[in-house]
Amino acid sequence: IVIAMLAASAAVAVPVETDLELASPSRLELELSENSLLRAPSMTLSAPADAVLREALRLLQAGSIAESIAMTRQYLTATPGSAAAHELLGASLIIQGKVDEGYAELRRAIQVDPRQSSAYVKIGDVLMTQGDVAGAKRSYEAAVDLDPADRLPQQRLGLIAEREGDKARAIQYYERGIVGTPAGYVGVRANLARLYNDQGEFEK
Repeated sequence: IVIAMLAASAAVAVPVETDLELASPSRLELELSENSLLRAPSMTLSAPADAVLREALRLLQAGSIAESIAMTRQYLTATPGSAAAHELLGASLIIQGKVDEGYAELRRAIQVDPRQSSAYVKIGDVLMTQGDVAGAKRSYEAAVDLDPADRLPQQRLGLIAEREGDKARAIQYYERGIVGTPAGYVGVRANLARLYNDQGEFEK
């Protein structure tokens, strides 16, 4: 399975799209167009006071990791109760290769605000790279409970269900995970079409 998320190595630099190979007997391929680490935190960044975090996110997405980290740390010094800032700092540290430190910041984000659904997706991706599929599954499920419209955790859960051999469940997740995807996006659709074929649902 090929997942566009973070890299398995603690010392890797993550570009806008990067691949992580997960062992799977079927060697299914799924290309997810979005790296969860580069997505904006789910709960904020819209208020005028969040201009600093918006700029830190822009720097991260542009590859200026150290600058993004410095800006986010400075923001947290003044606003220590910001779940979005902890999440953004965690993502930046992981991309810089400091996975343990970054993971701790992601955990702080959901401690500050348990509704921070995007942080759960990032945590799930970290756990997946570490081989903790059960932990990743719980984190993705928490993200779905908080934000059912977010396609990323639905896609991840589809991958896990398919890996576990639960094709019917995988189809359900994939069907929800393709909602809102661009017309030219083939990754999840290809996996979904293969499962439809396996299940004899040829008309789909």
